[in-house]
Amino acid sequence: MKLAHGSVPFCITRLIWATRVVVLRNDMKKKQSYISRNLSHFVGFRNPLDHQGNFETLCAILASRTVAYSRETAGVQGGVQFSVHGGGCLSREDFIVPSVTCYADIPFEELSVVHCKKYGYFGLAFNKKSLAEKGARPVLYVPTFDGDHWGTNGRALLQDLTVVAKALNREDGKHRRLTEKRSRRVGSNPPDAEETIFAANSIFQKDLLSFVKPFPLEVEDEAIENVYMEREWRLFGNYVFKDDDVISVFVTEDFCSLLAERFPMFGKRLTVVRP
Repeated sequence: MKLAHGSVPFCITRLIWATRVVVLRNDMKKKQSYISRNLSHFVGFRNPLDHQGNFETLCAILASRTVAYSRETAGVQGGVQFSVHGGGCLSREDFIVPSVTCYADIPFEELSVVHCKKYGYFGLAFNKKSLAEKGARPVLYVPTFDGDHWGTNGRALLQDLTVVAKALNREDGKHRRLTEKRSRRVGSNPPDAEETIFAANSIFQKDLLSFVKPFPLEVEDEAIENVYMEREWRLFGNYVFKDDDVISVFVTEDFCSLLAERFPMFGKRLTVVRP
């Protein structure tokens, strides 16, 4: 069969297309290993190797049935809370400071590779869908890098978001007293410019800026600054859970029997994590 230069026979085209389809279908059948069906919360960020202290923190969480953003609020669900600091900046994470609990979207097989070295070996895993139904969702990562003060990305983007957010907050403040409280039903149409500014400011602060998470791009995976490796989800307020909500309780082998003795209801859900 004689072909013009650059052409491909129809039979070969069909073969190439069929091959591509088969490859795609085979890939779709493979189980993805870089995300998990569950979300994990580990307790040892400050001292990952303080096994005794982290064990006691885990026991306090199990006793109160609460993952809390502060010890003072344990046992209470809490609501949407965040503070706005006029002198802050998103790049330093001190402009919008939300009261949230945090979770990692990492498969169990990968937890001890990097995450546990930073957050310790004691924690819990919950069903991702259950947490999502309560409002948990992934953070918005913004990579920073050398020279990013100039341009439109990295720290320059974070600075731009900060400036616009402060201007919007200022405009919102012009239309209401500091002590005045407003509310708005989700999905409702703001009736005028004043209510539109209020709605935009509220959504911008609560649903966007409270979930912005900068991280340095040019550091090693194991570096404590590389928060991108956490695949973080955030939930406003505390997570008050029931026993059935717990998928796994992570513990080192040395503390496995002691935890099972204190909390026999979780005995079958204990998962040993080896440092």
